[in-house]
Amino acid sequence: MSTRRSGKVVGPCPSLDSIGPEILKQFPHLFNPLNIGNICIRNRVFISAHTTVLAENGGAGEKLIAFLEAKAKGGAGLIFTEAANAHPSGSENLHELCCWEPFFPEGLKKLRERLDLYGTILFVQLFHSGGGGTHAGMMEKSPNIQPSNIPLVCQGLVGTSHALRLEEVEDLIEGFAKSALICKDNGAHGVEVASSHGYLIHRFLSPMHNHRADRFGGDFNKRLNFLREILIAIRKKVGDGFPVGVRISCDDYIEESLSNEDVINICKTLDQEKLVDFLDITGSHEFIDRSLIHHYAVMDDKLGHMVPEVSNIHKNVSVPVLHAGRIINPRQAEDILAAGHIDMAGMTRASIADPNFLKKTIEQREADIIYCVGCAQACMGRVNNSQHVTCFQNPFTGREHVWGELTNTTNRKKIVVVGGGPAGMSFARIAASRGHEVSLYDDHYELGGQVLLAEQMPLSLELGTMARNLSRQVYQAGVEVCLNTSATSETVMAQNPDEVVLATGSKPYLPQNVQGIDQGHVFTLERAFTQSNLLGDSVLLIDNDGHQRGASTAAWLIKIGKKVQVVTEFSHIGSNFEMSLLRVRIYQIFFKNKIPLYPHYRLIEIGRKSVFFKDNYADTDLEIKGIDSVVVLYPPIAQTELEKALRATGKNLHLIGDCLTPRNIEYASFVGARLARSI
Repeated sequence: MSTRRSGKVVGPCPSLDSIGPEILKQFPHLFNPLNIGNICIRNRVFISAHTTVLAENGGAGEKLIAFLEAKAKGGAGLIFTEAANAHPSGSENLHELCCWEPFFPEGLKKLRERLDLYGTILFVQLFHSGGGGTHAGMMEKSPNIQPSNIPLVCQGLVGTSHALRLEEVEDLIEGFAKSALICKDNGAHGVEVASSHGYLIHRFLSPMHNHRADRFGGDFNKRLNFLREILIAIRKKVGDGFPVGVRISCDDYIEESLSNEDVINICKTLDQEKLVDFLDITGSHEFIDRSLIHHYAVMDDKLGHMVPEVSNIHKNVSVPVLHAGRIINPRQAEDILAAGHIDMAGMTRASIADPNFLKKTIEQREADIIYCVGCAQACMGRVNNSQHVTCFQNPFTGREHVWGELTNTTNRKKIVVVGGGPAGMSFARIAASRGHEVSLYDDHYELGGQVLLAEQMPLSLELGTMARNLSRQVYQAGVEVCLNTSATSETVMAQNPDEVVLATGSKPYLPQNVQGIDQGHVFTLERAFTQSNLLGDSVLLIDNDGHQRGASTAAWLIKIGKKVQVVTEFSHIGSNFEMSLLRVRIYQIFFKNKIPLYPHYRLIEIGRKSVFFKDNYADTDLEIKGIDSVVVLYPPIAQTELEKALRATGKNLHLIGDCLTPRNIEYASFVGARLARSI
């Protein structure tokens, strides 16, 4: 009988005495300790490996340590480091963990010391990216590598990777084993081998990538040999009693590669051969967009979207099964655990939004949890652009090493904030929390700004959660909130403030040099949504913004039954999305509904029933006929009508968010928080 099913506690484990009986009654599975090998984990919440761009010199410096320590302090039972490259052929980027770099052992020891303060277990993920991609990129010192001499068709990846020779494969196996020993000797409680998402080991497993004719390719058993021999070599190095597991996709979600049934067979084999102490199940192929979206999931995906496939694996193995995939709140995690689908719930993005979500649960403060909305804007979106991870709801995340804990002000001021969008709310709640007297004015009946419009659009439904999260914090901080109030300079000055913060957001822009732009059948997004009854049957969307709101507008128009066509000046619709995977959902909608798309065309003139364009390269003409209504999106412009009058008062005036420079929600929330910390 496995330790998972026996409930036997092996070794010392943090006491449950500090958790009230009422909480244990509500969450009997979430707070039940779990044994992996001879390691006892205090609860069933783990933080999966995820790229942060916080590593330094190939190791964990204070940036990464502080980031992970916050999650341990918040109650996580088990934390995986981000992917640690196991062999020099895997990365030349020192903003990733690299087991062979001198700084890696030192950083790992410090990380272990910090997590020990909270009773949190530390595992390291051993990894090799293989042929380029989000981790390795374009290698300069050595080639990108693959099992076989076939192309990897992936946007942004140049050329065909080098097919590994037998001796090179064997060297990689030894590299994983040496790296595992380094981890064990420097504080890790265990390791997992990354065998998912289209990276190197996954490619050996997949018949789509592995066409080898030696012992590492061919039938199912031979394709498994690379992973099998890595696990055997690791066990020889680290000995018994040190947990070793595998992270693997539950399904590649593409016909050419591994199915759920294939992965069940892989996991059963690893379990039966006693090669693993646990399985960490994820999903998708990172290099193929139509598959990738299953890994991360976006706002319109079902919570726990991969649980059925993971549960199929769980039924067929005896070792503990871990899973992370859109599990965002403790009650959802409890339900999945109670149903016996998994043994540990990975709540990684949940912890990025709120590292203290588990602590708040224990303290019976679930209402105070900042729930992840699945936007991927400031976590994966930033990482995708080589910027450190953070969260647009919680700009302290990823900045723990610089910002630390909030400190009370020693110089209390009276502050008036005009505008209750993300920037204004972010500033107000932090400034008030530090002890300032803050009044917030907004002309709407509730706080949220333009997020309130966005949450009503098909691809942005969960953004309203963000607005309500921030709004709740504003009220809890003691901010005086004045709704349905259009603040003027007189309104502001009547308060006699020490500081004034203008957070009035942005407004739509229409290029007045375009003939016909001012006709009644031409709509901004805002007017189209509030006066949708005026839209005709045939609607042309001109998206020269390229962000989420353009895609959401298209999805909304399709949903309400309009005959839609889309034109953009850019190379493709959604060209300015923070992550390419976010475009997948809108393109699924486009192709399913056979929506005509016209990239590369700039707007010239809007007629009564026709709209005229020229292409960006040869100036050829395009006329789209039979149009009833035109919805035009350009990047918004700052709304600064109050600025001149307020500056004339001589008061200290600060502009934040879109009224300073229109960007995205993450930027607005960040600049609001940054200013609030400094006043």
